[in-house]
Amino acid sequence: MKKSLFVVVTVMISLFSQAMAQNIYRNYALLHGDIQEFPLTLINAYPFLDASVNGVRGKFMFDTGNLNALTLNSHAVPLKAGKLLGTGNVGSGQTFSTFIQDTVNEVRLGGGLIYQNLLQIESENMDFLQDHITPDCLGQIGFGFFKGYLFKLDYFRNKIIFYKVTQRRRITRDFLNGEHVIGKIRFEVRKRKNTPLIRLKIGPYLYIGAFDTGQYGLIQSPEKIETYLIRHHLLQNAGVTGRGDTIQNLRLATSTGGFRFDLPGLERIPSNNILVQKRGMGITESNLVNLGFRFLNQFTTVWDYDRRVIYILRR
Repeated sequence: MKKSLFVVVTVMISLFSQAMAQNIYRNYALLHGDIQEFPLTLINAYPFLDASVNGVRGKFMFDTGNLNALTLNSHAVPLKAGKLLGTGNVGSGQTFSTFIQDTVNEVRLGGGLIYQNLLQIESENMDFLQDHITPDCLGQIGFGFFKGYLFKLDYFRNKIIFYKVTQRRRITRDFLNGEHVIGKIRFEVRKRKNTPLIRLKIGPYLYIGAFDTGQYGLIQSPEKIETYLIRHHLLQNAGVTGRGDTIQNLRLATSTGGFRFDLPGLERIPSNNILVQKRGMGITESNLVNLGFRFLNQFTTVWDYDRRVIYILRR
């Protein structure tokens, strides 16, 4: 198996994550209260929250590409065998199994949140996250965690703030108090309710952009389009990784609504890769840009899944 940080980690935990034989979404939120703020630790471009599980201290990756409220790393946290839910694979071909834990005794998060006797929590062996990102990875916090909330993600101040969606908040929009809004991007969802998809225009070509906190950033273009963009200085080959993968800088992408931005340091993915994962999200377009760390690190963003809009704020 190729031990690639991008292939093994990004594809596994990104919007392309969990290509499961069975994928049962837990329809509940662990978050409670009106406003909850957590400090973030960025490790290799991935956001983490301090936590402990059954007395084991470590960090949860905040991954919007994960549908579940919590997915525990059975390699880091002693757990019972659990019930087999299904199997999947990462982009390099590595297979993994997912289990259901009937009961998890205790989970603690920053801010004093304590959960006891949690039912029906998924677990997987995430040793690849420990090997490639941080040895104290306890698992992932995903989409189900903040059901009924919107959140403000700030990589500059290293924090994330969750706001409970209420009718009053719809009027006051207090989550924008003191902020300078420089863009407002409306998104759609297809097969995966946790994956915001937007339409981008780069030169004369249309792309699908996919937002996800659990990935770094990539671009996928047919050779003819790639050649055109390079010739017109909208795409630039900017070197290679230690594994020999091409890095590309993207200029002047324009979203629906007219917001324009650049994306440096995207990893180039061949057009015949990640086809299964794209089908799982309902993406049929051949032109794709992943909007992960390389985008999110430039701005503060507010993700409102209920209204299907992402606000872009000046840092």
